Amino acid sequence: MTGGAQTPPPAGGKPRPGTLVALFGAGVVLFNAPLLRIWDNGGTVFGLPLLPVGLFAVWALLVVAIALASEG
Repeated sequence: MTGGAQTPPPAGGKPRPGTLVALFGAGVVLFNAPLLRIWDNGGTVFGLPLLPVGLFAVWALLVVAIALASEG
């Protein structure tokens, strides 16, 4: 067996703090200005501007990921 021992999830269905910290870090990186500038190029998705569609999609994915992590 390599690496450290994995700890089981906390009792009571609470998410591991490391998971929530990782999701927070992903949110910070994904909503950072350099990545937002990539989407701000004037393109459209089904007639909608790409930047708001991308922001909503990333936000929705983070909400789903946090919900799945919180269910335990």
